[in-house]
Amino acid sequence: MAGPAAEGTICIAPVTAEMKKQDKSDPRRERPRLTFVFSVQIDDADPIVVPEKKGVAVRSLDAKRKHLVRIRDGTKVIESFHFTFASRGGRSLCLSYGPFYETWDLSPPGRRPWCKCK
Repeated sequence: MAGPAAEGTICIAPVTAEMKKQDKSDPRRERPRLTFVFSVQIDDADPIVVPEKKGVAVRSLDAKRKHLVRIRDGTKVIESFHFTFASRGGRSLCLSYGPFYETWDLSPPGRRPWCKCK
């Protein structure tokens, strides 16, 4: 008899108004402007709008298989990557946006107080 499937969770951290303001206010920007209408799609599931105030948990992901994450700004895919929970360091991960560098990170929550999901 097989045991219960290993499940993983991703907390999608909010992209706050303060973070958006920080990125929009840099006059030296040479990169294209973002609309900050972010959404995250994991595998073939429906996209999830990235919140502005509270994190959103994506639960019951198979922790033993490879997943595909696509991050959109509006309708344009701005980042995509494959991952496994093992390669990222645990079955509970945080997907967060880094203002200024305009990058996304998927790793264990660690010392990120802004990455909390119920």
